[in-house]
Amino acid sequence: MKKSPEDGASEKIEKMNLKSRRKAMIFKLSVALIALLIMVVLTLFFTVRIMIIPDTVVEYAPEDDMRYLRGDLPVEFSVVTYNIQGRPILDDTKGKFPEIGQRLEEFDIIGFQECFVHHDYLWEPMEHPVKVFDGKLRNPSKLVGSGLSTASRFPLEENFRMHFTTKGEFQNRVASKGIVLTRFDVHGHIVDVYNTHMEAGRSDEAVKARFIQVEELVEFVHDNSPPEHSVIFMGDYNLRPLREHHTLAYHINENIDSKRLGFHYMMKELGDDFRDASDKIHGVPGPMSLDNIDALWRRKPFGVDGSNYNLNEDVDRVIFRPGEGVNLEPLNWEKHIEDFRADSGEFLSDHHPVSVQFRLEER
Repeated sequence: MKKSPEDGASEKIEKMNLKSRRKAMIFKLSVALIALLIMVVLTLFFTVRIMIIPDTVVEYAPEDDMRYLRGDLPVEFSVVTYNIQGRPILDDTKGKFPEIGQRLEEFDIIGFQECFVHHDYLWEPMEHPVKVFDGKLRNPSKLVGSGLSTASRFPLEENFRMHFTTKGEFQNRVASKGIVLTRFDVHGHIVDVYNTHMEAGRSDEAVKARFIQVEELVEFVHDNSPPEHSVIFMGDYNLRPLREHHTLAYHINENIDSKRLGFHYMMKELGDDFRDASDKIHGVPGPMSLDNIDALWRRKPFGVDGSNYNLNEDVDRVIFRPGEGVNLEPLNWEKHIEDFRADSGEFLSDHHPVSVQFRLEER
């Protein structure tokens, strides 16, 4: 029987509908398979990441371990801060970390930055009874933790972390930057040791992120370190001190590097009891207020380049505050350069270790 035109049109429409349903089904299956593949990849990624970089590791020896420094005040002890440039894949962490750990063995308290992976290689030659590594991710979008690690010869009381809330420049977004607080019993007196690595870069995003991080840093210290605790805060601040000659520059062109303004603001907000160890050792005064710039301009106590002072303007710094009832005095400050070269002659990092010898005594 011959098909009518109407039957032919209906059959054609049915074929088209069937083809459309098949395409829709194939599309849905493709989306489901892609979603499943993404889930498998992410699961494998985070499983491998957890296997390679643990969340947080705290190692401490038994209370009666002879490696702990114990006794009564007064006591002298050394601290060192070192950005060890341990980026995953990009740096030979397994090769250089044992060398770094061995060369820092003489210091009593050590703050590392950029220890993103292989902290065990760094710790292996170190005899310190307390070691803390922070690998916790701020959120699933982060690839690594804060990169902060602290070691000490003094007994550990507590340890805390805080992640900065900022995003900042792209180069900073893979890491969970923040602060690690380790609280130690230093011969019967509590010393809060902070370690940080702040936002890098000069873009507007980086500048804004650093100022927010300064505010979060100040709040974290005020919330966690009561007046009776002494404080030592070290790290790679990516901030530089504001000097008097920079204030002179402001008088000339109203332009001061945001990193210097950030450090000045941080010290001001932390409080008058906080001092920079390098400046205290070298007798460098704090910056004058911009309101007093005319008097400074007339006095001209040193050259615009600040050459009359032994100025340390590095981003790697140690600041401190004595607790109530004690004096915490820096006795010596040193930047270690030649001792931290590899056998090839290259530096072990793009930063140099900075150490401070402190004396803690009752008032």
